[in-house]
Amino acid sequence: MAEKITGWKLKFNQIWILTQKNLELYFKKGPVIIFGILFPFFMALAWIIGRPIDPIQLFSGILGMSVFFMGTAISPVIFPWETREKNLERILAAPINLLDLILSITLASSIFSLIISSLVCIVMIAFLQISPLIFGWFFLGNLLLSWASASLGVIFASPPTDMTANIMTLSSLIKFPLVFISGIFVPLSQLSPIFFTLALFSPITYFVDLLQSGLGGGVIGIGLDLLALLVWAALLFILSYALHKKTILKRFR
Repeated sequence: MAEKITGWKLKFNQIWILTQKNLELYFKKGPVIIFGILFPFFMALAWIIGRPIDPIQLFSGILGMSVFFMGTAISPVIFPWETREKNLERILAAPINLLDLILSITLASSIFSLIISSLVCIVMIAFLQISPLIFGWFFLGNLLLSWASASLGVIFASPPTDMTANIMTLSSLIKFPLVFISGIFVPLSQLSPIFFTLALFSPITYFVDLLQSGLGGGVIGIGLDLLALLVWAALLFILSYALHKKTILKRFR
């Protein structure tokens, strides 16, 4: 029993060390700054200038974009970068198995998103004079959406290439449509049945609706929002591992 506990402690330490390394090395990289911080900032700026937007819609929309873009900022970068620098072979020979490596990448990206978007949330609560009690629902939803977004970013990195630009281009082709169908710019209650159905295929939708439900609005409901976010977080992580398991050996050829 003691040996099993020691083994789990060693594994946790390995994952945490990799997570710290990923955060320290990649949070200041160009693609992370551009796609994780600048893009959502300027999109939000273009959305709000000169438009009378309901404070609840503004609050949920900006935070939905922030969590999603920051969650998908670090995780797509690491695999191609480590492949190009020839670090991936050394990490996997440590020995660190593929699952632990993906866990560390997903965790690093989730922590990055959680910290930065929490600061954005606090500023917006003060600026829009929204009840600070909403932070509890925000934090819970943020944990799930950050993990789902980070896992999606790992999925983007599954093609066995060392070209970060190719991965970021691919991710942009998927991320932006997801944002536009997620009830951020147009409330879910105003969407046509077709677009409402499309919105249900985006994890951002449930985070946005969770915040709106916590403030007395929303369409889907808090319970279903949390359940959907949990399912998305689990499914995307499982898919990310399955895809990399198929392509990891191709990175060494």
